[in-house]
Amino acid sequence: MSLDVNISEPDDFNCVELHSVIEDIAKTHDMDEFIYHVDSVCGRGEHYVANLFRVYVFDEKQKDNCVQVIVKTLLNSTRETLFHRLHEREVLVYDEVLPEFQEIQKNINDVNERLLIMKRYYPREELHKEVILLEDMLERGFVMRDKTKAMDYEHADLVVRNLAKLHAFSYVLKIREPVKFETFKDRFSDIVFSEDFLNESNFKDYFSESFSTSVKVVTDVSAKLKLEELASTVIDRMNEFVKATDYSVLCHGDCWTNNMLFKYQEETPKDVCLLDYQAMRYSSPVTDILYFMYLCTDSSFRMKYSERLQRSYYRCLKDVLKNYDVEAELVYPEDSFQKDLSDYALFGFLVAMTEIKIVTLSVDEEKFLTNSDLLDSGRQAPDALSSYIDRVNDVVQEFKNKGHLESL
Repeated sequence: MSLDVNISEPDDFNCVELHSVIEDIAKTHDMDEFIYHVDSVCGRGEHYVANLFRVYVFDEKQKDNCVQVIVKTLLNSTRETLFHRLHEREVLVYDEVLPEFQEIQKNINDVNERLLIMKRYYPREELHKEVILLEDMLERGFVMRDKTKAMDYEHADLVVRNLAKLHAFSYVLKIREPVKFETFKDRFSDIVFSEDFLNESNFKDYFSESFSTSVKVVTDVSAKLKLEELASTVIDRMNEFVKATDYSVLCHGDCWTNNMLFKYQEETPKDVCLLDYQAMRYSSPVTDILYFMYLCTDSSFRMKYSERLQRSYYRCLKDVLKNYDVEAELVYPEDSFQKDLSDYALFGFLVAMTEIKIVTLSVDEEKFLTNSDLLDSGRQAPDALSSYIDRVNDVVQEFKNKGHLESL
């Protein structure tokens, strides 16, 4: 067996838990002698809580015997910090929530209509709290889309319909297993905007600084003044939006381009797989929809397709629930759904103002934007930042045109 000779291994990867995982993978596949190869799935800084690696384990006796998996673990630098809470939440999702959903969707006869859930492997019980081992969807033809490209209708429709499936299973579980569902409600209160998490982490400063940075590039003077007044209450308002309501479900919580994989037939997207459940929370279904729409599409797209996508979401919700003799109008009436979309519009806007830079900029460009005096000096922004500035002004103008800014 060979564990220490691999020159491809990133520094972050070299720890006891991950080497133990590799050994277990090999043993599970009857590899007495093996070598492995490691690739980083994302560049450093792309995942703020976890490291992602693609691991190839080769049988030295049978060269064509290769196992390919994704290994996800906490960043070494934060292994003992509060970011454990996000990692532990994802482990909880894979341990308890997704197995329930898998069992529920056995009622859906057409496998192509089921929610696609990545397979999780359990090499060793004592390690699985530190390491999440997942099937590599690349082997099934799934790829990640460029985060800087706004979604077109075909991609967006796939996403909202799969969110509808995810949400529908919460309603079914609530009816089938009310006691168990009650425990999920308690265990899946929001982490990200909770006061203790914000106070103990740098996320409070991150959200405030991100919002202020976006406000700096707003060109509409009256809108800019209004948003500057809003700055001090941004976090409190976002926290209010993610609290439980009568129609709440287990939401993905972080539904944007880097947390989904697409499979294509020629150039047409045919399936999507949602990833990264670290932020799963019990809150209104529309928080997932608006989070996705405001981060992954632009205002011209939303103006043209929002109503169509809302209809697609609700139609899919109804169709899935029919498999379980559950009426959508009873668990989430359509008029309540439409009212929530309107009432939560500010949430989508605030998400955009705090997170658009992640969607439009590389890590290095983010650092440049944060550390330079570019925005205060009035100097011309580099081309690399123009997309960010355009997207911010795009969403501000949209919000103003709808009359929302005046109501703040």
